[in-house]
Amino acid sequence: MIRVKKKHGATFVALICVLSQPERALSALDFSPQLEAFNMEGIKMSQLVFSNGTKEKAMYQPPVGWKYAGDQNSLDLTPEDVTQARATITKWPATTPVSFGPEGRKQLVQQFISMLPEGNQEVKVESEELNPLKINGKQTYLVELTYTNYGARFSSYSLLLDRRPEAICFRLTCRAGDYEKLREAFRRSLYSWQNL
Repeated sequence: MIRVKKKHGATFVALICVLSQPERALSALDFSPQLEAFNMEGIKMSQLVFSNGTKEKAMYQPPVGWKYAGDQNSLDLTPEDVTQARATITKWPATTPVSFGPEGRKQLVQQFISMLPEGNQEVKVESEELNPLKINGKQTYLVELTYTNYGARFSSYSLLLDRRPEAICFRLTCRAGDYEKLREAFRRSLYSWQNL
C-alpha cells in the first residue's frame, strides 16, 4: 500500500484527475458541424469545427464543394454532381473491439464487409494498409473493397482511426467509375483534421 502524506494528498488527487480527464474528454466528440471562417495568408477560407470536450475544438476541411450534415455520432458528406456517392465519418461502435494486430485486422476486414449495403455480391478486398496516414499521430488501418450491387460495380474506402477511447471510421462508397477521383479528394481532406 502506498501512503501519501496528508499535505500532498490533495495534489496527488488533483494529478490523478488531470491525467484521467483527457481520455474522458476526447470521448465527448460531437459531429454536429459548425462552419467557421478563417484567413490563411490573406485568403478567406472556411472549416468545420466540432466540440470534443476540450477547449481546443476539433477542426476539419471537407473536400471543396461537398455538402455536409451531421449529428452527435456521425458526419455525412456528399459530393456535388455525383450520384450514388457518399462519405461518412462515424464513431466506431464501442462494443466492437479495435486491434491492429494480424487477427484484429482480419476481423476488421470482415466488419467492413458486413457494413456494405444489402444485396452486395462479388466482394473483393482490393487493398489493406496499416498506417497509410496518421491523424494527430494516431494509428489507422485502411481497407479498400469492390463489390457488385444490382448489376453495378461499386468501390468502398474504409479507414479506421484508433482514437482512444473512441475509434473513428472514415468511409467513402461510390460507383467504381467515380472512385479514383472521389477517393483522392476524400483522402486529402483527412489530412486537415486537427484536435481529433
